Amino acid sequence: MTDMTLEILRLLNKYGTTNNICKRLKISRNKLMYYVNLITNEGYLLDREYYSDGDIKFYKKFLTDGDLALYNNEYEEKKLIYTKINQIQPSSSKKEIKAVAISDLHIGNNLERIDQIERIFEYCIKNDVHIILCCGDIIDGTFSKGEIKVSDVVKQTERFIKKYPYDSNILTFTILGDHDISALKNENFDPAFLINKERHDVIVSGYNYAKIKMMESTVALHHNLVNKNKIQECNIVLHGHTHQYKAYESTSTSNIQIYVPTLSDIMSEYPSAVDLKLQFDSKFKKATNIEINHIAQKGSEYTSIKKTILDVPNNAVKKYVKIKKHK
Repeated sequence: MTDMTLEILRLLNKYGTTNNICKRLKISRNKLMYYVNLITNEGYLLDREYYSDGDIKFYKKFLTDGDLALYNNEYEEKKLIYTKINQIQPSSSKKEIKAVAISDLHIGNNLERIDQIERIFEYCIKNDVHIILCCGDIIDGTFSKGEIKVSDVVKQTERFIKKYPYDSNILTFTILGDHDISALKNENFDPAFLINKERHDVIVSGYNYAKIKMMESTVALHHNLVNKNKIQECNIVLHGHTHQYKAYESTSTSNIQIYVPTLSDIMSEYPSAVDLKLQFDSKFKKATNIEINHIAQKGSEYTSIKKTILDVPNNAVKKYVKIKKHK
């Protein structure tokens, strides 16, 4: 290792967060992540914790017996297994996390809307949002509704890597949907590997389904996976695939279901997204309500076209509230 790499490894262990280290060394986030990749390539195991202001904290990863068993399964079955639950913590004492949810970009299709993705980044910067949650189908894959202008799945992925906007304070957590999976099934090409290698700000968390922990509540990213048991485990479920917006509290699964619209022109009147604000109970650190804004471009910028506020189904919080009222 070079002296700079060793110094960054020391600082990762001491100071942890990217913002602190970048400030101390006077380097960019991209430069720091270049050295982090060198460190992991040397065999050092690092884990990450993400914050709602876009900061990342690094710490040493200690493997459990479960982790080792997972690695064994991966090598033996030669399957890609994504089971890590990413953590996003509030960056201030406000006990709230803001995010924007997007879905179904279909990069490579003639009806892709790179301009609208750029608009979403402008919206995030203007509204102090540092977390984007994407519900899959980031590329068009090997099948399509409409005309494919970039047919090669490697070039589609490279186009996403090049065209998806970058901001040093914005993190995107995404799953891969059925169109992304078609590259793996039909072309033996894994978009997740290339994206995670080239874009440290885009975290591919799973195929079809992944959990994200926010304080003590769980948000699921979901794309066309029929498994009610997994969905029931989560407080809030963000669905891709349908290309249409809908939000409601489900009585059958006892959680909030949000169908995230497409950010393309495929099967949609207009590209749009969902602005989310989760507020947390200070005692239980669990989400108590969520403000949902369906947003789309009106004139020169993105604005709310429908606003919904729902209580997050949470037995522990509800029980606590009942006890307080009882007294």
